[in-house]
Amino acid sequence: MKKSILFLASVLTTIAMLFALPAIPAAAAGEKSIKIFSAHFIPGKGTVFVFDVKGNFDSFGGSVTVAGKTYPLHCNFRDDGKLSCVASDGGKSIGKTVFGSVNGFSFTTKVAPVCYSIFDFDTSLVWVEAGVICQETATQEGDIIEWYNPLWGDTYLYIYSLDGSDSPWLPPNFGRGYYWWY
Repeated sequence: MKKSILFLASVLTTIAMLFALPAIPAAAAGEKSIKIFSAHFIPGKGTVFVFDVKGNFDSFGGSVTVAGKTYPLHCNFRDDGKLSCVASDGGKSIGKTVFGSVNGFSFTTKVAPVCYSIFDFDTSLVWVEAGVICQETATQEGDIIEWYNPLWGDTYLYIYSLDGSDSPWLPPNFGRGYYWWY
């Protein structure tokens, strides 16, 4: 009698497991997650937060809080399948820890300092990228810095430009946001 009960319990357990196994992948297939991948500032655009997304969502929305002020996020998918969300915070998040949420998924991240190319003439009087400067504050059109240029072995003034349209000397194809010899 004891053997019959143990055998019956084994058979019922095996049947229960067979019915439960197909439900496990179905639950996993419905999982959703949004995880922060990177955060950086793009001059003229704003602070860009990039996310890895798993699962299907109808739409995306959220916000970030920087130093007590909240900014809405405007989100779109990139060609590589990552979700890109922009906060128009004027660069206030550069170098700071940011708290945010997208579709109810919370995240905390530090926004990377923003780096700008510095262009100057080389010894042949051809425009070259002489270096890079990384800053923890947003740069505005017309900002001026002093920078040591290793090509010339001295410190010079450089002015920030979004596109070089304010310079009669620069070709207009240096990219978006850089310093040039002033």
